[in-house]
Amino acid sequence: MQHYLDLRTKHQEHFQHFKKQFSIIAIVRLLLVVVILINIWQFIKKNESIHLLFAFVTLFVFVGLLQWHQKIKYKRNIQKKLVEINDDEIAYLNQSAIPFKDGKEYIDTTHLYTYDLDIFGLKSLFQHINRTATPIGEKTLAHKLSNSIETTAIVKHQLAIKELAQKIEYRQLFYAKAKLAKLDQEGYHKLINWSKMEVKTPTLLLKIT
Repeated sequence: MQHYLDLRTKHQEHFQHFKKQFSIIAIVRLLLVVVILINIWQFIKKNESIHLLFAFVTLFVFVGLLQWHQKIKYKRNIQKKLVEINDDEIAYLNQSAIPFKDGKEYIDTTHLYTYDLDIFGLKSLFQHINRTATPIGEKTLAHKLSNSIETTAIVKHQLAIKELAQKIEYRQLFYAKAKLAKLDQEGYHKLINWSKMEVKTPTLLLKIT
C-alpha cells in the first residue's frame, strides 16, 4: 500500500511540474504569434525586409516550440494516467472499490466452468486481476481465463509474472502508455480490417516490370 501512495505522490508532483511547463509554453507561443503578426504588419506598412526576416525567424522558433509543447503535453498526460493508476490500486487495496472492468460481456451460462466459478461479472476473478487497457488485451485475458492451456505455457506465465511482480514502475508506465493509446472497439476492428486488406500493385508498375 505504502509503495502505491509514494508513487502517487511522486507522479502527482511530476504532473504539476509538466502542467506548469505546458502553461508557460502556451503563453510563449501566443506571444510569438503576436510578434509574427506585428512584424508582418510592419513589413506591409514600411516594406522593410528586416521585419519579414524577423517574422520568419520567429515562425521557425514557433514551430520548434510547438513540437516541444506536444512532448510536454504527452509527458503531462502520462503522469496524469500514472496518478489515476495508483489511485485505482489504492482504492482496490482499501477495498473501497474495484475500479476495473468486470468483463460481464464474456459471461457464458453454458460454459463448462466460467459461469459457476464467477470468472466474469461483478466482483469476479476477471475484475480482480484485470489491468488491460485495450480491446485486444481484454479479449486475450478473457480467452486465457476461458480456455485450458498446456503445463509448459502455465510455467512460462508464472515466470513472467514473477519477473514483472518486482517491476511495478515499469508495469505502470507500460499501462499508462497503453491507456493513452487506447482504441475503442470500433477503432480496433477498423485497424484489424485495414491490416488484412490486400495490397494491390498499381497497373503501371506491373507494366514496367
